[in-house]
Amino acid sequence: MQAAIHARLDGAKAFKLLEKLDYKYREALILRYKYDFSVREIAETLGISVSNAKMRLSRGLDMVRHQFNEGSHD
Repeated sequence: MQAAIHARLDGAKAFKLLEKLDYKYREALILRYKYDFSVREIAETLGISVSNAKMRLSRGLDMVRHQFNEGSHD
């Protein structure tokens, strides 16, 4: 029960951090993790290369992780 509560709180915190990202990273992450798009589908939807889609996902995740870890020290 406690673990489930922490997971929900962490998920809510991650979503708040996601809202603060630049749209190009936010939209790629939402397509991937909310709508389960493949990298190729993200690239096609956004009109970018597969390589660029991978880069946006990687950088976006790095930004969220950094902010998430920074906030856990408060």
